[in-house]
Amino acid sequence: MNRLPHFPFIWVFLSLLVFVSSVTDAADRGPSRYNKKAQALAKQLAPTPPAKNFRKEDIAGLGKRMAAAIQVLENSHRTSGPAPESLVATALSFRNDMGDYEKVMLTNALLTNWREANGRGLFDKHGNYQVEVSRGRGVGEKMMFELIVPGKIYPRGSNQLANVRLILADRRRTDEESITDREKATMEQLKKMIEQKTNIADRKKWEAQKMNDLEQTKEQETTLWQKDMDAAGEAGKKLPSIRFFDFGIMQPVTRRHILQLEAGIAPTSIQTNHVPSAEFATPDCKRISLSL
Repeated sequence: MNRLPHFPFIWVFLSLLVFVSSVTDAADRGPSRYNKKAQALAKQLAPTPPAKNFRKEDIAGLGKRMAAAIQVLENSHRTSGPAPESLVATALSFRNDMGDYEKVMLTNALLTNWREANGRGLFDKHGNYQVEVSRGRGVGEKMMFELIVPGKIYPRGSNQLANVRLILADRRRTDEESITDREKATMEQLKKMIEQKTNIADRKKWEAQKMNDLEQTKEQETTLWQKDMDAAGEAGKKLPSIRFFDFGIMQPVTRRHILQLEAGIAPTSIQTNHVPSAEFATPDCKRISLSL
């Protein structure tokens, strides 16, 4: 009877250990490379405040930004990935300062322009962007970037990366004051994007001032609280006498009741003989209103 060759157990164990380690290292390196590419692209896609006026020179800057972005997508497509669609989605997930409208429009602009550039061979053997068509229709012709919605028609969107498209140079727009129905639809989406962008900026300003729900700063809130306490005199130093009739049982105020009130869960009824306005302040100056 033939016998299988004998391998000491230690060699089998070490072989398995090396294999598992190599797989683990590969798995660890993959997400790291993936995130580095996505984070690098996310920096290039930083949102820009809406333009106050249309400046023709902004178009050249937008073209350079778009060319750099789609070049990143091409390099990722040519190497170990991720796929351009996944790379854009991950990159935009890092942009917490960008609204959903802008993310959708920017995703569409990036992928549409990259597919157009890739299909026409606008990347050289090193993956660098070039303007001359080397594949498909129009070989030898030049490509260029232009605004989807002209700046003369909608100035506020004239500096937005999501408003850029790649076209043949000899087909560029000649009339800056007329647009197609499809471009009109894009303009409506662009307006919604700008509106959301403005709201995000306003909210950041509001948060930077650290205002409460009544649009008061912490200093204003503390000043008003102190004013109320001074006006109340000695009575303001006493704990409020409030009782909850919860399921027919009278109970003193507890932390649980305060949490219920903040969560919108009201007890059966409330009785107070100390706070006529049915409002009292917690130690952090936050007021809690009781619906009587």
